[in-house]
Amino acid sequence: MAEFSIDTSLERRLLAHRTVAWQHGLFGGLAAGVVMGLSLMVAMAITGDGFFRPLELIGSVWYGAITTGTTVIILGLITHLAVAAILGAIWAYAFSYVKVEPVISGLVFGAIVWIAMQYLILPFVANYIIAGITAYQFFSFGAVGGFSLWMVLGAYLIFGASLGVFEEWADRRRLRNARP
Repeated sequence: MAEFSIDTSLERRLLAHRTVAWQHGLFGGLAAGVVMGLSLMVAMAITGDGFFRPLELIGSVWYGAITTGTTVIILGLITHLAVAAILGAIWAYAFSYVKVEPVISGLVFGAIVWIAMQYLILPFVANYIIAGITAYQFFSFGAVGGFSLWMVLGAYLIFGASLGVFEEWADRRRLRNARP
């Protein structure tokens, strides 16, 4: 009896990806973190809360209260990019075992990370941000300094999709350079 094996190009790419997953993950996470951060910064500027407001809120985690200033913005940027790189590495490792196109798995990963951040991480590390917010504020476009459920979910979906796009680009680049 002959063995039946499906060898698609996605399966070959996933197998090859395992050798470079950590590199793709770290750099993809940084790139996706920049895209996510810029999208949130532009959204916050449009709502009138200021371009650097997302970085101030992230940097405020180190102070235990909402704070402003250059130091807070720099801490927010460093924290955001460090977390993005770590999440990118986690996604890249997990992606190499999931037989789904990178952009789709990135979107799913972005939604999972959003749920974890909103309901598991944020309440413990930055409860001052969400304290006293009504359900109406949370689901509207004026929840926390202009942040809303929809704006943050959109940013995490952008993060995940950007991971997938970076992976596609890095994979194609790697394959192109591997040809004689």
